[in-house]
Parts: sequence; C-alpha cells; structure tokens
Amino acid sequence: MAERYGARSPRTRWLSVAALALLVAALLAWLLWAAWVHATTSVSGEVISFHVAGQHRIDVTVQIARPGGTAAQCTIQAQAVDHSLVGETVVSVSADSGADAQIKASIKTDREATTATVSECH
Repeated sequence: MAERYGARSPRTRWLSVAALALLVAALLAWLLWAAWVHATTSVSGEVISFHVAGQHRIDVTVQIARPGGTAAQCTIQAQAVDHSLVGETVVSVSADSGADAQIKASIKTDREATTATVSECH
C-alpha cells in the first residue's frame, strides 16, 4: 500500500499524536476544574427544625451559612415516609443580612411529609 499511496511521514504521525494528547489534556483539565467548582460551594444550608403541620404542609427552619454580603438561594425538599419527594420550595437570603441566617418556610405537600432536607444551596 505504501508503494501505491505513499507512506506517511514520521513528522505527520508525531504531530497527530501530539495534537490528540493536547486535546485529551485540555479535556481532562476542564473536567477537573468543573468537578472542583461544583464540589467547593461557599453556601451551605442545614435543617434546624421542622414541624409537620398537617397532611399537606410542613414548616421548616433552615440555617444558611454563606460569605457575608452575598445573596443565596437554597432548595428545601419535603419527603414522605418512603423517602419520595412530596414537596419543594426555594428560599432566598438577601445580600444585606449577615453571614449566617435562619429562614422559616412552609412547604405545601402532596401527602404527609415525615422529614425535610436541604438539597442544594448556591
């Protein structure tokens, strides 16, 4: 085949391998950066207390910790005894409140909830 089509030069082969290696390194660097950014959030939330107020409502108090002077939002989820999601709400904290804030929220539920959790904060 080399007689008919000609042989590839070693330089072309080396450039192809180098370009592929550079592409793989760039993708790996992006993957590591994305994982680090999503793993190191500066806002966190924790359920301090909750009260099941009836078949279709749960009252929740959430402690939100964040750098002072930044606004934040946290998603609070209500779960039933079988751990299925029965309600959800998003609470916001304004930038002018302190680094730690306690927020009270009521979540309307499809059926009776048995617990509440903070699923994410940003």
